[in-house]
Amino acid sequence: MNLYFKKYGNGIPLVLIHGLFGNSDNWMLFSKNISERLPVAVYSLDLRNHGRSGHHPVFSMEALIDDLAEFLDTNNIENPILMGHSLGGKIILNYLKEPVSKDVKSVIIADMGMRSHEMKYHHVELLYMMKNTPLESFSDRKEIENYFSEKIPSQRLAQFVLKNIKRNAENTFSWKINLEAIDLYLDRLIGKVDYDSPHQVPALFLKGAESDYINEEDRQIISENFLNSEIVEIPKAGHWLHSENPIDFENEIFEFLEKKISIITQG
Repeated sequence: MNLYFKKYGNGIPLVLIHGLFGNSDNWMLFSKNISERLPVAVYSLDLRNHGRSGHHPVFSMEALIDDLAEFLDTNNIENPILMGHSLGGKIILNYLKEPVSKDVKSVIIADMGMRSHEMKYHHVELLYMMKNTPLESFSDRKEIENYFSEKIPSQRLAQFVLKNIKRNAENTFSWKINLEAIDLYLDRLIGKVDYDSPHQVPALFLKGAESDYINEEDRQIISENFLNSEIVEIPKAGHWLHSENPIDFENEIFEFLEKKISIITQG
């Protein structure tokens, strides 16, 4: 599938993949900031069934990996740095099993480990809520905002959901995301990632201090499978660490990339 993307800056390619229910708009400020601080070209993608990318009834991990490979090939992106949050991180971890991934220079995984885990309540709850929201009954966006402010206690989460709503040509509202496909495949995206042998690719894993996506078991699995890795905890942040503590999040990534870019350019 031909994925929609936004490009910021010029230099070494940094391909950024959002998480479930996200889109490239969520990463606009980060993409602008990091491309201004470092000589990188940030390619911020919309996954299939998200944002401005096309809808498709299949939302399997295999399809998501194929989309990433096709994106890199179509846009002639070689030796990329790959960065992903949540589901985006899981896609990258699975992509590293592919032979073509040998050219990946380094990876940044935000709040996602390698073990299989249960589907989080907030994802299931949000999906159910979105599927049962009568968007066709609203006449303006303010009504929708009021509706979700009552349904979702967290203003941050409410805004996250609102970014998935678009106004149609008929002046009605609809979802940007393909809720039916996501619902069908959701529980198939959380399986364990296994490698035949450990990776040497430099890897930065970022954990939200208040998140349980990376626990002690994950730390052990990561250290065994990524021989050149580090796990950094972002304080005062949960799973959406990039929005809950954007300053520390960006600074940790900047420090990691600055070192790796120096090695790449010198080598």
